[in-house]
Amino acid sequence: MSSIDLAVSFPARGVIRLSSHALFGDTDSPTCRRFIERVFQAEQVSDATITAGDCPHSELRYCPKIWTLQSVVNRVASFLRQDPEANGHAAANGHSTTNGHAAANSYATVNGHASSNGRIDPHTAEGGPSGPSVAVLSMARNRNGVVRYSRPVVAPSGWQVKLDRPGRLRLKNPVIYRNSDLCQAIERELMTVLGVEKYKTGSITCSVQVDYDPRELTRDQMVEILDSALDNAEHPTKLDKLDLYTRRLRRPIDGPTRAAIANEYSRRRHEIPVPTELQWHPDKPQFTIRAQWLSFVVRFTHDVLEVDAELSLAAKAFATQKHRQNAVRFIDSIANDLGL
Repeated sequence: MSSIDLAVSFPARGVIRLSSHALFGDTDSPTCRRFIERVFQAEQVSDATITAGDCPHSELRYCPKIWTLQSVVNRVASFLRQDPEANGHAAANGHSTTNGHAAANSYATVNGHASSNGRIDPHTAEGGPSGPSVAVLSMARNRNGVVRYSRPVVAPSGWQVKLDRPGRLRLKNPVIYRNSDLCQAIERELMTVLGVEKYKTGSITCSVQVDYDPRELTRDQMVEILDSALDNAEHPTKLDKLDLYTRRLRRPIDGPTRAAIANEYSRRRHEIPVPTELQWHPDKPQFTIRAQWLSFVVRFTHDVLEVDAELSLAAKAFATQKHRQNAVRFIDSIANDLGL
């Protein structure tokens, strides 16, 4: 590969473009796949696109708010130069040419230990760290033939990643639903972690959001910290009490009222978008509108009506506030129609 076959330019902030017929002319070639595996060893690279055609090129994206251009070039170049086939005979002097293109291994260190944040990284020139293979990277190809690679979202244990961007992570886990003790255990753990800047937990939404310094912590480390907090915490056997809705009763519940509620439910059950059934408790003054994943319990005292929810493991993660509001509205409407 000649030195002019690989050129680097910077078309926008946070974007590095590498142009090369030999590397990117065939997006499925072993050389192209090896290039992708090398650049994703650099933790700064969030995703990469490859465009073939008349001007084949790859664009690497990173967060300019976190990483400087020079640090990303250093890091990527250090990995590319470990494989002669990946960077060919690009110039080694690190100087930009007059057309705005820079050599692909500019700023690379002699021993491959380029540091992105001023700290020494434990990588060796003999092989470097083990980067992700193309097989585990997320890949998408659009109608124009542009191939996009991105890092896989890793969510160990029960955590589901809802938001993942440099410095902010939002996850959900049904295990913390209506469990303030576990939320407090997570907060106590995060309070002691260097690099965590801000956090909040929500037992009703089953969510944890963490703002952190990506120069100190990675996403996977944050998930490991959350897992550790749950592993070390005592898990209560009872859920936190949750009353979705309460209202004062105008009159106590008696036999005729129970029958009227059942009749009104039967008349209006078509308003509920999923199959349900009404079940009265055999001993207590309460009934349940039961569905497969989500049920609502209506309890009566002498002068108060209370509405609570029973959620399956799946519903804990996916039930929304709107679902709860619609159920409360339905129950409240029946109570109004019956003068309760």
